[in-house]
This record gives sequence, C-alpha cells and structure tokens, in this order.
Amino acid sequence: MTTETDTLQPVVIRDQFQVYDLLERYMTNPLEIADLNLSYDGWPSLRIHLEGPAFDQTITPAMMKGFLQVQQSIYELYARHHYGAGDARRLSRKERQALEISVRVESGSSNFVVDFQGVLSEFMAKAVDKMTGKQLTLSVISLITAYFGHSAFTHHLDDLKHQRLIEMQAAQQKTQLAQMQFMTEQDKKHQQIMARLSAAHPEWHLDTAAEMRKPFYDTLMKGMATAETASFQGVAIAPEVAKTLLSTPREAAKVIRLDGEFRILQVDSSDPTQFKVKVQNQKNGEELEAIVQDDSLDQHNRTILQTAEWLRQPVSLKINARQLRGKYKDATILEVARVD
Repeated sequence: MTTETDTLQPVVIRDQFQVYDLLERYMTNPLEIADLNLSYDGWPSLRIHLEGPAFDQTITPAMMKGFLQVQQSIYELYARHHYGAGDARRLSRKERQALEISVRVESGSSNFVVDFQGVLSEFMAKAVDKMTGKQLTLSVISLITAYFGHSAFTHHLDDLKHQRLIEMQAAQQKTQLAQMQFMTEQDKKHQQIMARLSAAHPEWHLDTAAEMRKPFYDTLMKGMATAETASFQGVAIAPEVAKTLLSTPREAAKVIRLDGEFRILQVDSSDPTQFKVKVQNQKNGEELEAIVQDDSLDQHNRTILQTAEWLRQPVSLKINARQLRGKYKDATILEVARVD
C-alpha cells in the first residue's frame, strides 16, 4: 500500500547549511516545500570543542552555567511556541522531561555534544493553531537554527566587535579589532534569510530566540577565553580574541558635589593625620564616610562637627566626592556651617 509519505521527495538534513538552503527555498516557493519528506541524520546538534588544562573531559562552572541557560531557553521557547507566552511554568512534568537535553563529553579534550533530536520531536509533536504540519516543522528548525546556528554565533561576535569599537579609546586597539572578520558572505546571506523569515512569520518567535541566545553566547565566550583552542559549531575563535570581545573599558569615577544638611553619625579622631566623620544625608538617607580637609577647616569647625554628633543636630556641609557605579569614594568635607 502506497502512502502519501511514500510519494513525497525524500530530503535528509545532515547539517545546518542544508537547513538554510531549505528555508531559502521556502521563502522563494512555499508550495515546493509541501512536496518534501524531511528526515534528520546527525542534526540538530550542538558541538563545542575546548582544549586546555581545565578541559580534560570535564565541564567547567562557566560551561555548566551555559548549558543550564540552554535548557531554560528551550523550556521558554517551547512555552512561547505552543502556549503563546514564554512562561516555562506552564510546562507539564512530562513536557519538561521530553525537552531535557543531555550533554555528552567525548574522550580526549573537552568535546561537548548535545543532540537535539528529542527536543525537535517534542516541539513538532503538538499541533499549533493556524500552522500546517510543514509550517510547524519549518518554524521549529528555524528556531533551533536561530539559536544554535553557525551564522548566529558569528553574528553575535560581529555585534560584540562593533560594541567594543564604540567603547575603546586606544587607536591601536581599535585598528586591530576593526581588522577582525567574523561573518563570511555566506553567514551574512544566512542572517538575511532569518531576518526575512522573522518578518514574514512573527508567530515563529525567531526574534525571541535571537535575544535569548545572547547570555549563553557570552557565558560560552568566557569559557573560550580560558582555553588554548576553542570552537563553536565549527567556528574557531582564539582565546585572546574572546578576551578582547568580552573586555569592557574601565569606568572612570565622576567627581561630584554632595552639598546639603547632614546628621553626624560618628566622629573618628583616632588618626592624628586625618579627621574622619560618618554622615547621613537628611534628604535621602544616604550614608558615607568623609575626611575633613585640614587646610580649610580649623579646630573651631571640627568642634562644630563633634558637637553636632553629641546633640544629634544636623549641620550644613559642602562635600567633594568621586562616584563610581552608585558608590561614593574619597569624600572630603570642604565647608561646615551650623543649621539654625
């Protein structure tokens, strides 16, 4: 007995490049895809290779964190794809078990392999409203490719490169980074295909996958930065390049003024070389330690500070300080005045 499947043209997908070709064919002629009988051999899978003393058939904390992020992302993508919202709590225990990934560490150096065949099957097992069977299949393989594809990773590297170029100050460093090329013409073509698919089918949530992969890629890059050699889905990246892309310029502290009324919480005159006080801003409750500037404040003003502490009375202070990431450093009291 001949079935409908027997009459379809068999297509075996063995790598992500065949996926991009299939998606391009779909964008060109959607009806042509309906005549295909798709099967999979060795795809979808994730392959990461790291060499170095810390990667001898072991999983480092950074890599473990990355795989946990992958697992959570799969749950959230599944929830968004099938339930319309990326809340993984909607998944049943059975669904979670079916979507669990298994990380295989191969012999030799650390070759991490994740087979997504089970994930692919679970995604396609449940019907989605307004999707044909073929559309469901294409939406799922597009999601997986958008998250784990070769060009998805090179696109992330390119984004990091442009971000660092904006932040860098040294001309020589900027020149060196600008000369690094991560995306090939083929990668750019693949990303254009994904962009067209995302625009044509927002219900496939490809933009969500592209956003969710960033924390995983950044965590992966930290692991790559500590390896001697590293590659992701066949994309090799040198550790010094990974370090450069991950580095952020040191933030400079801002010099600010903190003038206002303060309550003196503590006076410390134990150090003969400096007079230190702990104060609290009466307006916002912020506390900080400050030293009294010796050459501008005489003993009379120090007495004002000590008296204000004893009587728990506010004083008017003019303070110079440096602010870095919301914290104050090197605060110095310039002027003191009683508050009537």
